[in-house]
Amino acid sequence: MRIEYDTVFIKLLAKEVVKEMRRTEQEKPQPELISSKEAAAHIGVSEDYIRKIKDRLPHVKQGNNNQGRLFARKFPCNP
Repeated sequence: MRIEYDTVFIKLLAKEVVKEMRRTEQEKPQPELISSKEAAAHIGVSEDYIRKIKDRLPHVKQGNNNQGRLFARKFPCNP
């Protein structure tokens, strides 16, 4: 059985889907980002080591590939 929908219905449905996606995106808590220096102090290693293992950590880089600031997601640490 094939159901045909008119373009007005499809556009309204698409608008509702986008609206719902935006609403759920806004409800998601954004991760707290800390600098590489803060991350190093948080886990007790050097900042150079954080930069060395950055590909194994959830991170965001601000700036271009050669230069820029590295931000890591703050993670819980059990003392």
